[in-house]
Amino acid sequence: TFQTSGTITYLKKVNGRDLREGDFVKKGELLAKLDDRRLRAELAQAEAQTAEAQTQRVTAQANLSQAQANVEQTKAQVISAQAQFEAAKNDFDLAISEFKRRQELFDSGVISESDVDVYRNRAEDAQSQVRAAQAQVNAAKSNVKAAESQLASAQSQLTATVAQIASAKAGQTRSTISLEDTEIVAPFDGIVAHLNIREGDFWTTQILNSVNTSNYQTVVDSVPIIVNDPSAYEVDVELPTFYGPLVQPGQSAYVVLDQDMSTASTRGITQQELFRLAKARGAIFSVSPSVNPGERSVHVTIRLYQGSKNVLDRERVSVWIAVEENPTALSVPLNAIVYRDQKPYVFVVNQQENVVKLRPVTEGIQGISLQEITSGVELGDLVVTEGLNRLVDGTPVEVINYSKGNREQGVGSRE
Repeated sequence: TFQTSGTITYLKKVNGRDLREGDFVKKGELLAKLDDRRLRAELAQAEAQTAEAQTQRVTAQANLSQAQANVEQTKAQVISAQAQFEAAKNDFDLAISEFKRRQELFDSGVISESDVDVYRNRAEDAQSQVRAAQAQVNAAKSNVKAAESQLASAQSQLTATVAQIASAKAGQTRSTISLEDTEIVAPFDGIVAHLNIREGDFWTTQILNSVNTSNYQTVVDSVPIIVNDPSAYEVDVELPTFYGPLVQPGQSAYVVLDQDMSTASTRGITQQELFRLAKARGAIFSVSPSVNPGERSVHVTIRLYQGSKNVLDRERVSVWIAVEENPTALSVPLNAIVYRDQKPYVFVVNQQENVVKLRPVTEGIQGISLQEITSGVELGDLVVTEGLNRLVDGTPVEVINYSKGNREQGVGSRE
């Protein structure tokens, strides 16, 4: 469905006509689109903002590199100024020492005052050089602080541009997603099951916001397009709670259309008839561990792996689940069993005496038309299947039209 509102400006064309229900679509095909001019303009603006922020980052990176170089340069100037200061200080110390020695000689009358003045002037000049060198050191240190301040500013500017790029890219991503919200793309190869839009219609998300999602028909009538994958159908079954523990994932399931089941039920259905009528086959995918409180039933999901194209979406079907199998079971038709005091019996023909004997039996697996007998009859026994209500133990009978190969006439057989 669309995730935004707008006018539908495109609907997929099939052989020159608009898309219809029943058309096959391929995964990734664009099926419908809303007017996206405003969103494309927003995307272009977001892309421009991203490009501008990236340019600013390049400039900020260059400024940062220059600021780092300036810091290194000013630190080198400090080292040079300190070296000059140390040299000037050494010169001053030497000049003071020589001046003091000349002053002592003057005081002893060895040299003239003019000679002392020469060394006094040298000491004063050296002192001036020390002061000048100290001033250069202070100035160089100030330059380092200024350069470090510029470096911090450049780093802040670079950090800001990185944040701007992230913000611009986020806006670009939002615009891209918004554009995707204007499109309906086929999620897989499938068939259009429902189509509720036309080119030129105005679509609003309020349509779905007001839909009762628990009502499937309302949802079907509201969403723009529904695509079914006929190769991946599931059948949902509600079983009576007492059947729930018998059903397990992986068990085989046979699906018969309701109309076929109704026709077959009127004349009786055998297991072979069921296999013939089954339009699809599948396996139990999941069994709910809880009971539906409203219907007191257990929800079972069947995934079809054969014949999916023979059933329609939301079609009602009958399902037979093989909860247990025994290919060598000794079985009799279901109508061959009578119950006395809720215990199962069968009438077996004694062909030597031409009478029937009522035998208690133990039941096993029950199929569509046959019941497994685990004890009470043997392979080849002739079992009565009709007119049981007129028989008692020892009733004389005459066997007619019987052949050993006719299992449907009541011969105990393996199924």
